[in-house]
Amino acid sequence: MNGEQKNKTALRVTVLFFVFSIIWIVVTDMALDLFLPADFSQTLAQTVKGLLFVTAATIFVFWLSRRAFARVALEARIGQANKTERLLKTVMANLGEAVILVGPPKRSIVDCNSAVKSMLGYSAEELVGKPTALIHEDEAAFESFGTTSETVLQKERIFRCEYRLKHKDGHAVPVEITVVALHKDLGWHAGVVSIIRDLTSQKKAEHALRKSEEQYRLLAENTLDIIWEMNLDLVFTYVNPAIEQVTGYMPSEFVGRHLKEFVGQKELKKLERVINDEISKGPQGKGIIFENSLFHKDGSWVLTEIHARVIFGNNATPVAIQGTTRDIRQRRALEVKLRQSMKLQAIGTFAGGIAHEINNPIMGISAYSELIADAENQSPEIREYCSEIQKQTERVHILIKDLLGYARADEDMPLESFSLHDVVESTISLVRTVIRHDNIELNRRISKDLPPVRCRRQQIQQVVMNLVTNARDALNTKYPNGDENKRILIAGETVDGPGKKFVRLMVEDKGPGIPEDVRAQIFEPFFTTKPEGKGTGLGMWIVHNVVHDHHGKIGIETRAGEFTRFNIDLPAAGDRD
Repeated sequence: MNGEQKNKTALRVTVLFFVFSIIWIVVTDMALDLFLPADFSQTLAQTVKGLLFVTAATIFVFWLSRRAFARVALEARIGQANKTERLLKTVMANLGEAVILVGPPKRSIVDCNSAVKSMLGYSAEELVGKPTALIHEDEAAFESFGTTSETVLQKERIFRCEYRLKHKDGHAVPVEITVVALHKDLGWHAGVVSIIRDLTSQKKAEHALRKSEEQYRLLAENTLDIIWEMNLDLVFTYVNPAIEQVTGYMPSEFVGRHLKEFVGQKELKKLERVINDEISKGPQGKGIIFENSLFHKDGSWVLTEIHARVIFGNNATPVAIQGTTRDIRQRRALEVKLRQSMKLQAIGTFAGGIAHEINNPIMGISAYSELIADAENQSPEIREYCSEIQKQTERVHILIKDLLGYARADEDMPLESFSLHDVVESTISLVRTVIRHDNIELNRRISKDLPPVRCRRQQIQQVVMNLVTNARDALNTKYPNGDENKRILIAGETVDGPGKKFVRLMVEDKGPGIPEDVRAQIFEPFFTTKPEGKGTGLGMWIVHNVVHDHHGKIGIETRAGEFTRFNIDLPAAGDRD
């Protein structure tokens, strides 16, 4: 009941009392005059006196009514205010967030709950009666917050924002503040309730998430493996930048396109079958690993290894396929080399094991053929047969000697530091006569100042011997009668390798060069392009294995009809692994 209604009610009560009193006085006086004779003036005086009494009594009754109604209204307001206060205190005590009641005088703190202490370090006793500027970072922040919040509250009665409050120890606390304006009828006279939620944990989680996302993004963008995602229709939805290095396509050229555009028809059917099998297993599936060829932008094919997993959402519903793809061309090439090396090692072990067993019978065959040929009265035909036997046994003897030279246990031959210049010179002295006989010019450019190499001298001599012998044979094939280009160059220099220094031995000839198909097999045992009886096919195999055993590298440069150059890189002494 508002003030105007209260006044009207009090006025109606007073008027009724006034009318009733007049009627009562007039009626009673007339009744007395009717039944009891009296003087008219006396009657009139009594009537006036009664009217005055009624008027005074009416005014008094009106005043009493006003006071009574005002007291009732005040008690109602006090009750409502107490009820509101109890409600607010109950809410404040049980709300997980910090709650602060703020009154209009200088935005002072009227009350707060216990959560404020755990959030900002202040107790209720330290805050009540203090201006809210105490918990703002500075005066400017306090004024800005007040201006912004008051502008919004005038229109919407609720203001919400993320903010930073100041802890008692001075550090900033990230919070979300919800400010609710209180109606003046609640007894707070346009105060506000601020509900404050601590965002410290949330901000830390968001920062950790951003950092994690950044790390994964950097990992995805800088890894050499292709990271991709496809929908269930096998359309790419994400591909990392590594796709360009492997296939020549930009990520934007992959996203939105179907897998069938980058694989063959047979490969596509295989992939569809494998993926469908994985989907049928549900979330229990362990992922799939398979090899596949991707179409390169230049028209070639890239052999890859794919690791993929089906991603399931709610109710075990498949939603996407994610995976990685790795270019395994280099790995396959290394595997081929490893198998070749293991094969060569096995052959060497086998050869070393049987060489001694073969050598003794061969020597016996050779000796007996000589005895037969030297026998008296031996026919020329038999002597010719014996001569052929001796030639063939000599060939086998040379073959066994080569095998034993490589298969001999290297553990018994220690590594020592030698000058490459000295090793080459000592080897050349063994072949100089043969080289001159073939009219071949031998040039050497090896400085004595080259760093020494730790090696098994005899094996490196064998490498030089085999390379020079091959160069001589190549020159004799191209220039059977001699030529100014019929020459061999042996040179040495230092080269830098990954983390170490190498000493390079180079043997070059101006022969016919090495065809591509021959180059692919040149280090295989028993492979030779020489006529039957002219070579064992073990020379370059031995070169390859000796260089490998010394942790070196061997390279071939050749051009058909022009030249062949072998580069042997051996670790310099002190740089060997």
